[in-house]
Amino acid sequence: MTNLSKIFTSILSASIAAATLGVSTVVAQSTTNTQLMSNSLIEEFSAADVESMLGELEISLVRQPYLGDGTVSLLATTSGGATFVITMLSCSDPAAALGCKQAIVYTGISNVGVVFDDINTFHTNANVTRAINVPQQDIIVFGTQIFSQGGIGRENFQLLTALFLRDMQDYIQSQRAAGTSVSLQLETAPKNKIGNEPTSSTQSILLPSFYRETISHTLTAAVSNTRNVDFLGERAAELLE
Repeated sequence: MTNLSKIFTSILSASIAAATLGVSTVVAQSTTNTQLMSNSLIEEFSAADVESMLGELEISLVRQPYLGDGTVSLLATTSGGATFVITMLSCSDPAAALGCKQAIVYTGISNVGVVFDDINTFHTNANVTRAINVPQQDIIVFGTQIFSQGGIGRENFQLLTALFLRDMQDYIQSQRAAGTSVSLQLETAPKNKIGNEPTSSTQSILLPSFYRETISHTLTAAVSNTRNVDFLGERAAELLE
């Protein structure tokens, strides 16, 4: 398991343990698998599969160069200009972006001007997404996981991605309503904001390794994701009706 996988596994484990923090990804995926079971289940997927599935949701993807770390990353942009990342794990041929059994869907948003209550509220209402503050970079990382073990259909993958986008859209809209600028800034957050708050022991242990693998992608997303972007497009919203 890579460090990237470990950090989101820790986030999801925390969500399962804390009943007040909403629905976990594992529970959500189990539900959607039951609802959308079909004869077209796949045990693994490729970057081309992901590009095809999310292309149907009007999401454009750019495959990132393979860095020899066993993962495949796609930089995604919604029709509303929001940026997020899909990193594929457990691949039989990562250099060719083939045979992957797990994907982590995540994005970054500036934490400047954001208070802890905003994150607590997000966790209470989120469908599948967990958030972790990264004060060293003045960002919040939001993420969820998708597994293909046991089989997953195209609709399942699309629906879980749409639920992530719904969570992010709700967060962006809450920040708009509060008048908070969510684009990544260079200045340090005031002391009463989460940017200068100490992290938990779990975060301090896991985050340095996470930086090494994904920080450039996450920062790219954080710079792009101003409060004027929209994560949830029309096609993705239709899946959730």
